[in-house]
Amino acid sequence: MNNEPISVKDISYGDVAKMSWMERAIWNQRQSPIPPALKDNVLAWWDAGFQKDIVLPFTQVLPNGDFSNGTTGFAPLNSTLSAAGGVLSCTGNNTAANPGFYTVLGTRIGQTRGIRYRVRVLDSVCSSITFDYAGFSGTAVVTPVANQWYEINTSYTDVVNNASAYITSLRAVYADTATANGKVLEIDIFNIYELDDTFGKGNTPTATEFAAILANSWLM
Repeated sequence: MNNEPISVKDISYGDVAKMSWMERAIWNQRQSPIPPALKDNVLAWWDAGFQKDIVLPFTQVLPNGDFSNGTTGFAPLNSTLSAAGGVLSCTGNNTAANPGFYTVLGTRIGQTRGIRYRVRVLDSVCSSITFDYAGFSGTAVVTPVANQWYEINTSYTDVVNNASAYITSLRAVYADTATANGKVLEIDIFNIYELDDTFGKGNTPTATEFAAILANSWLM
């Protein structure tokens, strides 16, 4: 994909593939009503040549993804939840071998969302950390190192319509319930973004491209 700035004021839809991701985002905002967060100066800064100084916000799905409001919006899975200093802690409560948390989201077929989270365990006996999103399941980290933070950035396109009942969860997996009891899974970022709002439906980045985008400070 081209990384050189190009004019995106009057570009045709057929040229979208030539744009960088920042250019796609700006182009998309010109084609649709500008969200309130972008009204003041994003497009003006782009036109003035200050592309590197732009921070283009995503639409957040979860209102408490930084846990600044405690455990609000999250529920325990085989654990006891607590939050302090912007960190959510899930402590195994001797009910199953995979303590964690979940939240409930609505889904819409064809809707693409980006997901970013940072997670760690505080022990050396956890076998894996797993992530589930609206029917997609997978292992995020295999044999995590104690106290080491892992940042995961990925994206999913919904394959079902469900107004409110799909569960998204993170869990730490142990050999058995007794081993999991008292073990702590910590999360300090758990954000889900509406990528369609930023890039336009059909122009959203793949999971790999989304991870690369978040490595750049200009798009957060």
